[in-house]
Amino acid sequence: MTRKIIVIAVLVTLALQSCRYANPSIMLRTPKDFVYDDFPAVRDSQVVISKDDMLYIRVLADDGFKLVDVIGAENEKFSNLSGASLRADMGQEYLVEYDGTVKIPIMGRIKLEGLKIRDAEDYIEQLFSKEYDKPFVTIRINNQRVTVFTGLKGQARIVPLIYPNTTLFEVLAQAGGIQDNGKASMVKLIRGDVKKPKVYKIDLSSIEGMQQADLIVQSGDVIYVESTERAISYITREIVPWFSLLFGFVSLASSIYIFSRLK
Repeated sequence: MTRKIIVIAVLVTLALQSCRYANPSIMLRTPKDFVYDDFPAVRDSQVVISKDDMLYIRVLADDGFKLVDVIGAENEKFSNLSGASLRADMGQEYLVEYDGTVKIPIMGRIKLEGLKIRDAEDYIEQLFSKEYDKPFVTIRINNQRVTVFTGLKGQARIVPLIYPNTTLFEVLAQAGGIQDNGKASMVKLIRGDVKKPKVYKIDLSSIEGMQQADLIVQSGDVIYVESTERAISYITREIVPWFSLLFGFVSLASSIYIFSRLK
């Protein structure tokens, strides 16, 4: 009876260890009863400025008629500064700092976090229009990117969002598509605060899923294609070693039993 208990305990231990360590590299697991977020009803393609964004801000005069700094040398208040240097200052990158503000020459620190690009452009134009004639402002975010796991173990890509309104399909294409080990039916898009993110499930294994793939991605999104194991490679790599270990225990137990009977 004691030997049977020992054998059963060994088998149970092996089974538990096998379940625990099978596919340890799979990330971002969700339980079977996990409730995914609903896709936005309205396709909002306007980009919102966030902390740590690098904004390329350009200020033009006369409704953008020509590239002239609105605080150029023609203004007596700043006549000691060259127009060339001012143009360089107003046509470069500015960091959205930890408090959501951007430090712009002459204007000082202004809060842009949470504003959409168009709203931020209008806001800066209003600030400059108090002293200058018909300012024209353009803003571009230079460091937008998404992280893509395409289903191939150990590999991921950072995809820069160069063009506005980039879709999920386009990002996956830039990342090389879904790999052989990836599940097209299980694509997760994770968005927002890491403490309470929104998680969307996209099924690209069917034509119906194309509507979901038309989703506009946002900077900071994580696109994770869940990987699947091929049966032969899984058995070879994961199951066979445990069976070898089990057979080793059985052989050892058999040898001990035979030697005990010979006494």
